[in-house]
Amino acid sequence: MHKKTDLIGRKFGRLTVIARYESNEKYVYMWTCRCSCKDMNVVNVRQSNLLNGKTKSCSCIQKETAKKLKRNTVYITRDRIVRGWL
Repeated sequence: MHKKTDLIGRKFGRLTVIARYESNEKYVYMWTCRCSCKDMNVVNVRQSNLLNGKTKSCSCIQKETAKKLKRNTVYITRDRIVRGWL
């Protein structure tokens, strides 16, 4: 468990900490972060996930990676080989 420290203004991946978020759990420290993606989403993240690198974005990185993988897929049909979207 990490100590409670002031993270406001620090960047973690695409997330910038903007405020402390009140958590109902006793030893869970949460922070409100703004993502630097095109949607500028605001998410609440556990302090431990920020510090150990588990959370780096509002999930936009995961969506971009999935989109790239789908676009680079080769589909084999009976008659021909098709690249990209079907």
